[in-house]
Amino acid sequence: MATELDYIKNYVFTNDIEQDGKIILARLKYDCDLFDFDENVDRSYINYKFTYEHLKNKTELNGVELFYLARYHYNNTNDEKVAQKYYEMAVEKGNAMAMVYLGVFHEDHYEDHITAKKLYEMAYDKGYVAALNNLSFIYMFYEKNYEETKKCLKTAVEKGNPQAMLKLALFYTDKEENPEEELKYLLMAIDAGNIDAYSHIGMYYQFKKNYEEAKKYYFIGIEKGDYGSRQGIACYYKYVENNIEEAKKYNPYIV
Repeated sequence: MATELDYIKNYVFTNDIEQDGKIILARLKYDCDLFDFDENVDRSYINYKFTYEHLKNKTELNGVELFYLARYHYNNTNDEKVAQKYYEMAVEKGNAMAMVYLGVFHEDHYEDHITAKKLYEMAYDKGYVAALNNLSFIYMFYEKNYEETKKCLKTAVEKGNPQAMLKLALFYTDKEENPEEELKYLLMAIDAGNIDAYSHIGMYYQFKKNYEEAKKYYFIGIEKGDYGSRQGIACYYKYVENNIEEAKKYNPYIV
């Protein structure tokens, strides 16, 4: 028999703000065990004000609750200092998502990649695999350590992270020029449900002049809501078929 925890973990977020909010509040009981669930929360259309109204008068807050208050202030009040305070409090409570978001905050607002790196490492040590994507960014763009970049991404791939699969494919494109490995990880990302990979595999086949395969993946990506695939097919029609009228169906601003 499915438990409440099973239901919460498998809940697919929609645009039903009230129901999504109820699931968030139910989630709070489990503190910070379900990191994949937290990813779904952040990527979904969530009204953090709903959560804020529930939490604002509580005197004792756990890590997830503090994280949600940070997200509320960052998204709704634009008070970044207050958001930072709640991120830091959530980190003290051991919330891995807060570690990642505080790391990104330090990168974006203070250009402090050293503190960011420490926070990403802390998050991964807490079991949050997606933090390896952030850590790989530090290694690649700040430290120029490509072996560590690849190591981070491969570890995340082995642990089933779909975003790392796409990032590793792009690594093989940009840094090692290895098209076989690029295609391998693009297909792996698609199989894992990463819709962003469709536009990239479309471009892969377009570069190889396999236009039927390119269009196939662009159109699948479009059906799944991938914005990059719309741009990809528009560019295909403009530059490959010289059909600007067809291109404008997918990108009306293309010239």
